[in-house]
Amino acid sequence: MQMIDLRSDTVTHPTAAMRRAMAEAQVGDDVFGEDPTVNRLEELAAERLGKEAALFVSSGTMANLVCQLTHCGRGEEMILGDQSHIFHYEQGGSAAVGGIHPRIIPNRPDGTLDLTAVEASVRAENVHFPRTRLLVLENTHNRCDGAPLPPEYMSEAASLARRHGMKLHVDGARIFNAAVALGIDVRQLSGSADSIWPFWPTLLRASPLPMKRHCRSSSVPPRRSVSMWSDSSRMRSAGYRSSTPFLSAKPLRSITIPSASPGVQRPRASRSSMTRTRY
Repeated sequence: MQMIDLRSDTVTHPTAAMRRAMAEAQVGDDVFGEDPTVNRLEELAAERLGKEAALFVSSGTMANLVCQLTHCGRGEEMILGDQSHIFHYEQGGSAAVGGIHPRIIPNRPDGTLDLTAVEASVRAENVHFPRTRLLVLENTHNRCDGAPLPPEYMSEAASLARRHGMKLHVDGARIFNAAVALGIDVRQLSGSADSIWPFWPTLLRASPLPMKRHCRSSSVPPRRSVSMWSDSSRMRSAGYRSSTPFLSAKPLRSITIPSASPGVQRPRASRSSMTRTRY
């Protein structure tokens, strides 16, 4: 009897068609924005999620971290659930790399956060307090039995964040699963977010271009592959309002989708920025 392993998307293997697509992919210099496969992947991801632009990165953990660094400065605070993937499984990167302070409140069994508790957790203006800059949600929620967060809740959370001058980031590793379970267009879930990254297992079938990423091996830990600070500062200086990270089909790893201001070109990392992050 054939066993289907549902422990994680990380245990899946690429099919022969996926390997062939990667081997035959059109490639170019991504530093200069000349890789047609990466460009097409970013355009497709941004269109599907209803965002203005996309940025391809090497892992989901990096995608979440890029967004946290974009929204928060050192010593600033994000509010997230006590069962969130970022809190449990991402090496404390927000603190180690970004100096971001986590404010933890309990997740309810359905994966949501009590928005009254969220609002009560927003810091008042006081020299002794970190500034609350970011609200983080996860959809579907891994440690809450894969519960999908409905669009009404996402909109309410976004409205709360706006009232208090915060951004909303969504860890959307399974955002397409949520859309299917709820029977809605995924943009109804992603539209209210300032940043989101989704895992997209159907991308190879959806894209007219085969995909290949000619970068460091996906086995290299993300903290050793690129300078997060350089990417974050370039996003801010270019006038980015939001960023959406996007994870493509394995083993292509990941994408970040920033929503740029009109007329602003997506910044490309210079060779000098492709350095190891000091850890």
